[in-house]
Amino acid sequence: DWNSVNGALVKLRIQGDYDYGSQKYTYTNTLLSIAMGPGSTPTLQETPLPSAEGGSYLGVVVDEIDPSLFYLNHRKLVGTKQINDHNFNLYKYFAQPYRYANGALLPETPINIPGRLMRTYLDVGSSTRMMLTSDYAYELREDMKETEWTKYYSSYYFYHHYERLHLLRQVPNSALAELRGSETFKNWDVGDLLLLDNKLIMSGRYSYQYYEDQGIPYEYQNTQLRLFDLSGQKLGTPFTSELGAPYIQLMGGHANRLLIRISNEGVLVLDVTDLTKPFGLSFAQSFGYSTHTVFTAARAYVAAGDYGLLEIPLAEPSLAIQ
Repeated sequence: DWNSVNGALVKLRIQGDYDYGSQKYTYTNTLLSIAMGPGSTPTLQETPLPSAEGGSYLGVVVDEIDPSLFYLNHRKLVGTKQINDHNFNLYKYFAQPYRYANGALLPETPINIPGRLMRTYLDVGSSTRMMLTSDYAYELREDMKETEWTKYYSSYYFYHHYERLHLLRQVPNSALAELRGSETFKNWDVGDLLLLDNKLIMSGRYSYQYYEDQGIPYEYQNTQLRLFDLSGQKLGTPFTSELGAPYIQLMGGHANRLLIRISNEGVLVLDVTDLTKPFGLSFAQSFGYSTHTVFTAARAYVAAGDYGLLEIPLAEPSLAIQ
């Protein structure tokens, strides 16, 4: 996808070529940029990237603080490790800062981080750049249930992975980041992620493995919200809230108001001033897709397909205006 950076568009392009002689793929990695400023003629510029050294490039993340800055996610293979007859690759992950200025991409010193960079944000009260990254933890499990494998083995082992979230503080005027907290989402599939000042809001649902472990039929599932307080540059204990709907999307937020699209229903507005007690303020019916959202000081405007434009008050509980 194209990303907007300081009046330009930036994108990572990965091209793979297969050599039938060696039966191997070779990859060419390039940063593409198009100047889009006033009075400029849009011109495609290609910036070749060095080899990922056995790793790979993982995409671009635009900085939420400096409009001229973005990060290139990449990882390098540093070794392998054998655990219980399974071989695991060991990677080092980096966020490579690039600054777009005067039509050029200027690389800065890479920052070694745990996993892939997801977001940056400005800590409220301290003006410190914070980072959210993600990687996986692995757990060896034994399956004792009767399956197609039991005719060969009485049980078998497999590795199950869980997504992990890390909060880091970038050390001012350096290429270092300090780990401030981590959270492992065991048997929980992460959906959307949204930052609202010093609040982190995530959607997700229990995984298939959770239902297997509990002996519960994997049928109708409600989506959950997990809400984290990021005050003090720490990852607080999450508060979990059931939404009572299987399919949702976090649309955006403003001034402690969170907008959630409930599939085939409409838009729900939650007050998340107190993360331990989120409550509904209003609901706008749309019976279809509700997509782009624009906020003003007191209202949200939502494009809602055949229902046109929804105008939703944010200040007090009320019915939405269609």
